[in-house]
Amino acid sequence: MASNNSKIVDDLAKKYKQAVITLAKKFGEKTVNDIKGILQMVLPVKGFNGVAKGNLKASKIASGRLFKSIKYKIKNDSNFSIMMEPYGEDVDKGTPPGRSARVKVQNNKESLVSWMANKGIPRNKYVLIKRSIWTLGISPRPFRFKIKENFDLFKAEVKKIKIK
Repeated sequence: MASNNSKIVDDLAKKYKQAVITLAKKFGEKTVNDIKGILQMVLPVKGFNGVAKGNLKASKIASGRLFKSIKYKIKNDSNFSIMMEPYGEDVDKGTPPGRSARVKVQNNKESLVSWMANKGIPRNKYVLIKRSIWTLGISPRPFRFKIKENFDLFKAEVKKIKIK
């Protein structure tokens, strides 16, 4: 009788674990898709006076390196984590004018020229772009909030799991 109960408990534990893994995959994939959707969005650009200039600000995808790096991983069969290039935080938070966390990018001519080429900006605009980054910084594209938002939804769904 005791071994039969033990088998039932083991079976229920396996079913619960599989249900959690299934949910983790679902919410991991949802989070990745949400983040990529935000990075692809075209937003209006505002001038110095705060008036919208139109939809000139393209997506935050230039080389595609950050976009391609965004993935999820199942951790400990009970959770998911989101992985991406380290500079994703700079894209999420933006950078302030002048010297900032991205000084090496702002002061690296090759990097900026490569970004300009990816965006279709003529090379002769380099000085203007560099001055703009120095003066205005790089505007943020918040997306990491989706990680917490979807993780909270995931935890709520896990609490609702009923195994029969």
